[in-house]
Amino acid sequence: MAALTVQSIVQAGLTPAYAAASAGGDTFQNTNDETTFLHVKCGATGATVTINPFITSLKATGIGQVTVAAISVIIAASSERMIGPFPQYVFTDTGGNVNVTYSQVATVTVAAIRVTPVSR
Repeated sequence: MAALTVQSIVQAGLTPAYAAASAGGDTFQNTNDETTFLHVKCGATGATVTINPFITSLKATGIGQVTVAAISVIIAASSERMIGPFPQYVFTDTGGNVNVTYSQVATVTVAAIRVTPVSR
């Protein structure tokens, strides 16, 4: 797995840098304010992007135990998707990372992007 550097969008703008998706998957830091998302671009071939939850079930008040499913997004060839944000208590592992896997990586590039809150 490769660690993606989270890039911040600021008021002046961001020209994101994209990395080739790693065959073993990628990770990125998930902030506690849940403002980070993943931007995935597919070239000549499509891919399925999967974000597995760190926990597989949780107890919800009033309804009991709830199963937490992975996020699985199909991206067509020559398309792109922005995926997220990711609730920290569900998708962040003990190292503070979200873990991402891909069905194929031949023409897939990715960027982890954080929207920077404006100070008031």
